[in-house]
Amino acid sequence: MAKETTTEEVIRILAAVFLPPLGVFMQVGFRKHFWINVVLTLLGYVPGLIHAVWVVVKFEDQMHPPQRPALEERPPPPGPPPVTTARPHEAS
Repeated sequence: MAKETTTEEVIRILAAVFLPPLGVFMQVGFRKHFWINVVLTLLGYVPGLIHAVWVVVKFEDQMHPPQRPALEERPPPPGPPPVTTARPHEAS
């Protein structure tokens, strides 16, 4: 099943066409692929463009990861139940 294209992804692709490092930055931030794209774009527009479009289409959005559910919606962590200590009886 094909992935649905969002408006944000279209904007990143257009940014990648006009200024390839910008499109990559919008997708992954200042990570390895951004710097690779800067070097490729300095070597020539077409290699930078190809790499930028590939990064935008291939990688998940790392600048805005999916939101985690609220704390009350999360299941409890696995493990044994908490241990309670019994109080000793007082001597009379």
